Amino acid sequence: KPTLEAPLPPSDDELARVARQKRDALIAAIQWRIERYSQQKTLGIKTDDTEEWYRSALAYVQHLRDIPEQQGFPKEILWQDEPK
Repeated sequence: KPTLEAPLPPSDDELARVARQKRDALIAAIQWRIERYSQQKTLGIKTDDTEEWYRSALAYVQHLRDIPEQQGFPKEILWQDEPK
């Protein structure tokens, strides 16, 4: 008679790998706007985003980079919302 065993919970290494993949995807998803703003500013042309958004976006990316340093990582992670 076959028995169904509950799957093992993911290891901390697996949780950390998945969290880093999510973090990297979130950074990649906003990086193009950060680069566009910076390039438009450098060229002295009208920007599509505000300086306030740009600073918020830079802080958001830094937050994402710091996720592995959070207490409780990789089991408990505080994810910030992307700036609007």
